[in-house]
Amino acid sequence: MHIFNYLYQHINDNIQIHTNGCDICIHDARKFANTLPKDEKAIVYNTCSVFGIRELENKLILELLQKAYPDYKLYVLGCDVTNNPENYRKYDNVFPNEEVQEAIEKDNIEDSVQTNEPLIYIKVQDGCPHKCSFCIINQLRGKPYSVPYRRIVETVTQQVTENSRVEIAGTELTCYYDEETGYNLVGMLQHLIEDVPNIGRITLTSVDPHPHLTKDLIRLIGNNKDKFVPHLVLAVQSGSDKILKLMNRRHTVAEVRELHELASIYQVSLGWDIIVGFPGETTSDFRETFNLMRELKPLTQTIFEYSPRKGTPAYNMPDQVPQSDKDRRLYLLRWLMSNFKKDGELYKSYAEYSEELTRYEQLSYIKRKILQMSYNDIVKEKDVDLNNVDSIVDAMLTSDKYTVLHMKFIPEKAVECEIYINFFKEFMPDIPVMVIMPKDYKEDYEKFEKVYHCVVMKEC
Repeated sequence: MHIFNYLYQHINDNIQIHTNGCDICIHDARKFANTLPKDEKAIVYNTCSVFGIRELENKLILELLQKAYPDYKLYVLGCDVTNNPENYRKYDNVFPNEEVQEAIEKDNIEDSVQTNEPLIYIKVQDGCPHKCSFCIINQLRGKPYSVPYRRIVETVTQQVTENSRVEIAGTELTCYYDEETGYNLVGMLQHLIEDVPNIGRITLTSVDPHPHLTKDLIRLIGNNKDKFVPHLVLAVQSGSDKILKLMNRRHTVAEVRELHELASIYQVSLGWDIIVGFPGETTSDFRETFNLMRELKPLTQTIFEYSPRKGTPAYNMPDQVPQSDKDRRLYLLRWLMSNFKKDGELYKSYAEYSEELTRYEQLSYIKRKILQMSYNDIVKEKDVDLNNVDSIVDAMLTSDKYTVLHMKFIPEKAVECEIYINFFKEFMPDIPVMVIMPKDYKEDYEKFEKVYHCVVMKEC
């Protein structure tokens, strides 16, 4: 099952923002959009390049947007523009990361994006000095840069409102260092909650399992639960010391265990980012990751298959793992994750602030809406051919609150279908989607429904 990090937002009726990527991408796209004239009909699309599949996602969504909104000026920016400029030569307004940063750093651009969630994105750091053997991002985001503390305070003070939630974002947050004050990440956060007392609760993007700084971060969060969501995501990547060394990571499995022990004392839940199928990962190496996850039970897990990125050391490493083994290992970790018992105070505290854990409610709403519309005989059923761009664009432009979209799943084009379904989930969240699966297609329908917020039916 394919999931990509697509998000749709807008400034007003004229300016759309489409982001395919991480929270740093969301921040940059929003800031860039705010540099445009407010009366200009514009689409800002920020690309991602962290995995090879992102290139297909960017291609498909840009094709839809260009066809649906021919009178809009299209701005294409971000990591994949920087990494694969040849893919974007047909577009007129293309901005690699360096030019994006120049545009948004010229002035202290305010963020006026309209969103239903009181979430403020604050990028405090960009770039990465490390050379993880699998990662292309250190080549795409430029030299490490930390936003001066005084500017962070100014930005937060301008934007914070009652009940705001502030997300502190960075490419490599543990590298944050303000030369003016001497604050590292922990020092910056400590002073921020003191200097902006009405800041609301803070979350952070993923951090390295740094043996010293991350411990201080756990203590800070645990001692200030009124200011922080007591949850931290660690970029663990593997539970095998051998694989961590091949990845050129800077932590060990023993240090991950130490962080979990400390987090349990301070009642801070931990999540993991994990990569399966890295070159050289044997069944025994994977078993170490599986067993470590079963032992420590991280509350959340984001699990990726290793994606070869040209220009990284891992791209040319021997013992590349077959795709079938990657798929199986991904399935096993997700199966393990689904069997963890989720209860207790840590889970409840995290669940209050996590969109991920509201999917059951959202799906229930979609099913109720379809039933209510059918009962009142006001439903307008629209068939969408996921193999036809014109059909998809027509659904984008003509659907309304009475429409239910019927999408026939095409197994031979499963990835493309999942990209389009996920796009509709974000771009048109109030339009119910019913996915029709071939009767002989093997799929976990319940999981598919939860992931894509749709209703799955089997073909008669």
